[in-house]
Amino acid sequence: MGVKITQSIEQFDDYVKNYISHVSDNKVDVVLKAFIEKYVDLMIEEGRIPYSVVNTGIIKETCSVKAQVAYLLKNKKDFLADISNVGLTTEIAQRLMRAELTMEEKALIVPCMKAEILNEELANEVLSVMQSQVISIDDVLFLKSMSLSSLTEYKITVMGHVLNSKELGEDIITDLLNTLPEPYKFIAEKGKKPEIPSTEGTRRLVGALKEKGYISTFSETAKGIRVNTRVK
Repeated sequence: MGVKITQSIEQFDDYVKNYISHVSDNKVDVVLKAFIEKYVDLMIEEGRIPYSVVNTGIIKETCSVKAQVAYLLKNKKDFLADISNVGLTTEIAQRLMRAELTMEEKALIVPCMKAEILNEELANEVLSVMQSQVISIDDVLFLKSMSLSSLTEYKITVMGHVLNSKELGEDIITDLLNTLPEPYKFIAEKGKKPEIPSTEGTRRLVGALKEKGYISTFSETAKGIRVNTRVK
């Protein structure tokens, strides 16, 4: 076995030397980088690079984002148990959330995101996960997700869930409501009496707002829900 391995290494060395000898001087850096990445890609694909803090650091410093994500997904069980050591970037987080992961697995990743890496796509992913999974994220990440997301129904549903499960101050509730389009955002204006569509999500939201004392009352109308905000 030892002889075969030695012969394989020697053959590999000969191949590399022959390949490099045909590369022009001004392309050495480009070819070397591509060669290393291709070699690492193959090692990852074959499961030959186990998950560790050291390996994660090396791959992060030397490989493409595509290779980094492939390494993480190949070692999914160990990675998901140690997400905080990865250092999620926008592109890495996007690729992970696009991968074939369950909602339960994505729910482990979301709390490890930082608000500054979010864009609209990731904000939508965060709220999508929060619709179906009970997770705890900090207020900054939640507010940024609400601000960037374009999915109004998700925002209403998730905000209702969060208000029913977490203590939030009046200021942050106002900030969250202001991320919604009209007429929902008028709920944040004292003295207003906006009428909003009646859905399961909006009924849960106004119910939570009433329980928190943020609004005075609400009532069903022929057109939807009339919200009576607190007087100034």
